[in-house]
Amino acid sequence: MLSTIDLVIAFAVIMTVLSLLITILVQMVSSAMALRGKNLANALGLTFQTIDPHIGEQAHSLAAQILRDQIFCDSIWRRKSRPTTPSANAATNALIMAERALKNAQQALSKNTVAMNMADLVEGVRAAQIVLQAAQAQPDVRVPEVIPNRKEPWGFWYLPLSGARQLGNASRPGEIYRILHELGDLTHTEAALRDIPPEVARTAATLVHILNEIDEPAVESQNKLRVIKKISEFFQNPAQQKVVVDSLGNFGATVERATTQAYDRFQRWFGSAQDRAEQWFQTHIRIVTIIMAIATAFVLQLDTVDMYRRL
Repeated sequence: MLSTIDLVIAFAVIMTVLSLLITILVQMVSSAMALRGKNLANALGLTFQTIDPHIGEQAHSLAAQILRDQIFCDSIWRRKSRPTTPSANAATNALIMAERALKNAQQALSKNTVAMNMADLVEGVRAAQIVLQAAQAQPDVRVPEVIPNRKEPWGFWYLPLSGARQLGNASRPGEIYRILHELGDLTHTEAALRDIPPEVARTAATLVHILNEIDEPAVESQNKLRVIKKISEFFQNPAQQKVVVDSLGNFGATVERATTQAYDRFQRWFGSAQDRAEQWFQTHIRIVTIIMAIATAFVLQLDTVDMYRRL
């Protein structure tokens, strides 16, 4: 009886040690391959492509730019302080002001809904474009060249010798939304001076603009609320009106969709992307675990049946 107990204990100890060894190897491979950061970057890029189907490859470039930010990145190879923006000369500052003026004029034109002001706004955009062209022609303008970010999804077997090691492993929707606004507010020259690809700033501005537009579910919910209001007007008694409203099972959800804002839309898409990133990461971990288990069995020449007989 005691020999049987000793056999079971010895076998359990060996299996536990092997499991611990495989777990350590899996964690080492996961960290070395930056699987969590790459999956999060892919999910964030997919979120941007869902918000704007025409964004294309710039979605992954924007995701890489955001997750490489010092506030997200936990890599030891990434600087723990933000680099100081290099000072610009007078001609470059004039170019930045011209770009800012053109951007403000274009935004005012896109938000205008009064026909009588349209001609003045169009003329303002043209004047800003002329000023910008004159500022760009100045010989003293200095706009640094910026190396573009990776514009492709991160593959499972991609060796993270540089870029992937700097990707953050976790983020919150509020942080991503704030950085989107900050990047979208940058002009072409301001982005270049901060070592940010200018196309990333334009992409962020486009995403913010699209998020501020009312989507189809919100429009349908607003129309449904108008119908509910008309129906409730047939009942003069407030108690009867309350009964009508309470009888609608999805009234709360309808109000929520009708009053949704840009951040709410982004938070919903980002939440779905976070779930996909976690599922992709778990799938990759299972693959690595199977590979490590098979490799360990071959390297250590483990045979469960033979081990049991020897014990």
